[in-house]
Amino acid sequence: MMRIIKSIFPLLIVAFLCISFFSCGEDNPILPIEPIDIDTNDVYQWQIDTAKGYFFSDIYQLDSQHVYFGCYPTPVLYQNGQFTEIGNNDYSFNGLTIQAVDSNYLVAGGWKRLNDIPQYVGAFRIYEGSSIQTFLLPGDSLISDIRDMLIIGKENFWFLNNSEKIYHFDNGKFSVYSINEEFETRAIISSGNEVYINAISIVTPGLKKILKFSGTEFTEVTTLLNPEYADYILVNLESEFIYESLHNLLYVNNNRLEPFSSLPGLNGAVYTGSSRSNIIRFEGLGYDENLVHIWDGIKWKKEKANISFDTRIDKLGITKMKSNHIFLMAASYKNGVSFIVQGKKRLIN
Repeated sequence: MMRIIKSIFPLLIVAFLCISFFSCGEDNPILPIEPIDIDTNDVYQWQIDTAKGYFFSDIYQLDSQHVYFGCYPTPVLYQNGQFTEIGNNDYSFNGLTIQAVDSNYLVAGGWKRLNDIPQYVGAFRIYEGSSIQTFLLPGDSLISDIRDMLIIGKENFWFLNNSEKIYHFDNGKFSVYSINEEFETRAIISSGNEVYINAISIVTPGLKKILKFSGTEFTEVTTLLNPEYADYILVNLESEFIYESLHNLLYVNNNRLEPFSSLPGLNGAVYTGSSRSNIIRFEGLGYDENLVHIWDGIKWKKEKANISFDTRIDKLGITKMKSNHIFLMAASYKNGVSFIVQGKKRLIN
């Protein structure tokens, strides 16, 4: 009998460890932490600039010589280490998000103050050369701020304002599309010439949907329902929605979220990447060390970028990689200062 117990006991230990390891449920196992490569040279050369008197809300890279910032009361261009304000200081408009079609055509989306009550409405501006045009989102009542946008080309824009509405501006004309009023839009991307939005339920915790524009309406392509999903953070790659949990990065697979990587640091970072095997992660919302990590589909690599900010950081931003350059943004409400970090990919001999 004692021999039987001794032979079974190790199996019980293994079973217990397996149960503990997958304690987050079958849908969301916690992946083991991949080894982080910290001994090799940095992939990028890093340098940091400081913009005093500015609190940037968004960042967009057209190319390495044209980096734009959403800022109140006017957008800002970063070029050759210099900051230049665009347009005039109109304190009735706040461009929260920003994108550019070319160096002569900029779009800022946010809100406009209508009167001294005050009342605000979702609005965007087109900066084309010396011309500035302001447009209000259409509606019978005050429309909330623009929170995300997708610029397809000149006068072909999509806007979201965290409501059940999606706004399309095409050659001077608006079209407004609606989804189930139980849902609020959160993000919009383009993939394979198709437009997708991500929406969350304001009634059912953990219920999320991905919808695609069919030409006349937005139709559901994916439904995600799990109470654990309620606290997951949405991450936009260039052509895919992924999520960040407390422990993992997850992708959408047949109406489920499947983990594909552990996190190399605290959650709440910002990400960019062309695919799930090419991701750059920027973490730096506190006084602690600010980190850049690169995911190659197998492991994380920590960049020894020596990026540090001697203040609390309230807002992070990151651009897409273009022409071997990437730009990071860290803004502080407290001190009215923003930091811009440029990464230039090293040439491999």
